[in-house]
Amino acid sequence: MNTIKFSHYYEKMPDDAQLSSPVLLEVLTSHLDELSQGFIEYDTKIKNENKYYALPNSKLLVLLLKTSNSIFTTVRRWTPEKESYYRSIRGQQVKIEVIK
Repeated sequence: MNTIKFSHYYEKMPDDAQLSSPVLLEVLTSHLDELSQGFIEYDTKIKNENKYYALPNSKLLVLLLKTSNSIFTTVRRWTPEKESYYRSIRGQQVKIEVIK
């Protein structure tokens, strides 16, 4: 099973994200300056801390994931390789791993 790694636990992550093997529904491209401040705050707020992950001011990938009970996103730095990889696993279940 493919794995999507996170450097922290984030407020956006549903409680069942690590248990239910969410499905990667879609991969979207964007640029940091195209994202609303509200979306950036939602996506980058680190759980139980008053900190936010700093997104690069560049082209980005927005991954849309669905658990059995909810939908959440994660924003990743864009590279051609990452876009190709994530697009190739759309519709598949992924393992969520938090590396601390």
